[in-house]
Amino acid sequence: MMHMPEKAETLKTVGFHEAMRELKAEGRVRFTGVSHHGSFWYRDPAESMESVLGAAAEDGRFDVFLLAYNFLQMDQGTRILGICREKNIGTALMKTTPVAIYEQMKTRVEELQKQGKSASPLQVEGLNRYRDKFEKAQEFIKTHNLRNPDEIKAAAIRFCLGNPGVHTVCFIAKTYEEMYSFVRLSGTRLGGAEENRLDNFREGCGALYCRHACGICEPACPRGVPVNTIARYLQYSAAQGREREAMFFYADIPGAKAEACRDCPAPCEAACPYGVPVQGLLLLADRQLTLP
Repeated sequence: MMHMPEKAETLKTVGFHEAMRELKAEGRVRFTGVSHHGSFWYRDPAESMESVLGAAAEDGRFDVFLLAYNFLQMDQGTRILGICREKNIGTALMKTTPVAIYEQMKTRVEELQKQGKSASPLQVEGLNRYRDKFEKAQEFIKTHNLRNPDEIKAAAIRFCLGNPGVHTVCFIAKTYEEMYSFVRLSGTRLGGAEENRLDNFREGCGALYCRHACGICEPACPRGVPVNTIARYLQYSAAQGREREAMFFYADIPGAKAEACRDCPAPCEAACPYGVPVQGLLLLADRQLTLP
């Protein structure tokens, strides 16, 4: 895989393709791929996942794509999967289970609320907006019996496998038991009850998920904060347990980070079509990802 090329132009890198030809000739590589899960807003907002992978499909030298797609975020992925079917490109999905972060973030919100006296009024307000949506989601989860995140994750993976343009999904497993629970989903499809469960989750909890590869709100930010990238690093930390790695990634962001959101009126939230409390999420990310 050529991982996360920042621009479509990177796909043409001569050295990469020469190396792939040599490795294929030696029998050490069978297929060449490219992965992408959203633009680096602070570098070039025009280079979205859809535009880069679309260019890779037109290039014709890539055999498989790894892309972000799930039951809450389908727009760009649906179009990419359609192109892949037309051009016989293999597909693997990442970010397929946008579920676990809610449970992980609950304690973070509570911790920060206890320290609200030392925060700026806008920071407290942003966190309150996130907490308000979280608490409403919790009520919805109880009402619709969505309290088992493992059931939602299994349904989310079956949703992806049910797309005829999807060949496989990637997952992170920390134990053999967890690995086997994912492997057992292979060859299965989404049932009616599970489909209703996902619909309910989308309705009640969709506003808590900052969509991977989205970036719709970023042009509204007056300080150029890379929302999509920061939200992805927060997901690495909160949902995947990669805390130290996420912290180093976050520290490496040039220019404005989420700390710039503390005294901002949050035009990003008004621009988000999904109702995500973006400022609150970014403030949580800054607290969680800032190196001590």
